[in-house]
Amino acid sequence: MKILNIMLALLLVPAISYAALDDFPESFMKGKSFNAYLVVGKDGTSLDVLSQTRIGLALGEYIGSPQIGINKLDSEVTLASNLVLIGNPCVNSLSSELLGNPEPCDKDYPLGKASIKLLSKESRSYIIVAGNSAKGTKVAADYLASNLGKLSGNEKIVTVQDDIALVVQDVKVKESAEKAVKEAEPVIQEKKGEINSNPENQEALANNAGSNVIIVEEKGIFQKFVDWFLGIFGWK
Repeated sequence: MKILNIMLALLLVPAISYAALDDFPESFMKGKSFNAYLVVGKDGTSLDVLSQTRIGLALGEYIGSPQIGINKLDSEVTLASNLVLIGNPCVNSLSSELLGNPEPCDKDYPLGKASIKLLSKESRSYIIVAGNSAKGTKVAADYLASNLGKLSGNEKIVTVQDDIALVVQDVKVKESAEKAVKEAEPVIQEKKGEINSNPENQEALANNAGSNVIIVEEKGIFQKFVDWFLGIFGWK
C-alpha cells in the first residue's frame, strides 16, 4: 500500500518536459510584446544583472521596440509566469525550484560549461541561462542574445574560458542585484518617455525598427547594439 501511494503521488506531480528552442522568442510573445520575465536572483552578482540587461536589449532590438518592465528578481515573481531564469540554482531560487532544489546546487553546472535550456511545466515555459559562475552565465546570456531566432534543440551548451579563475571573482564583485535592477528601470522609463514625446524620435524608431544590426566581433556585441540604439535618437 505504501508503494502504491508513492506511485500515485508521483503521477499527480506536474512533470517537467524539455521543449525546443527553435521558436524562441516567438513562443514567449503575445502580439508585439515579450510575454515573460527576465529573472535574476535577489542575491546575485552584478554580472547576473548585466546578463539580464544584455538579453533585454537584444529582445527589444529583435522585436523592434524596447521591452519595459520585464526585468524582475526571483522574489518578485513565481513559476506561474513564463520566465527566462538567469543564474543556476545556487543564485536563483526559481531555477532551484524548477529543477527540484538539487544538492549540491551546482551539480548540473560544471566549471567551463554553461547552458541555455528550455523546459515546460504544465502550460508554462522556462529558459534557464546559467553556468557554474556568473562569468559562465554571462557567456550563455551573450550567446542567447546574439542568436535570437537561430537556436535549435532543447539545450545549447557553450564553453566558458578561464571559468576556474573567475569563481573567486564572483564573490569579489558581488553586490546587491536588487538595487541594480531598481536603479536601471527609471532610466529606461525616462528614455522611453523621451522617445514617445519627440516626433523625430518616433520617426527614427519606425524607420529603423526592421533593420538588422551587423555584429562586428572586435567591437563587442553588447557595445555594438548600445551604439546603434543610442545613435538612432542622437544620444551617442
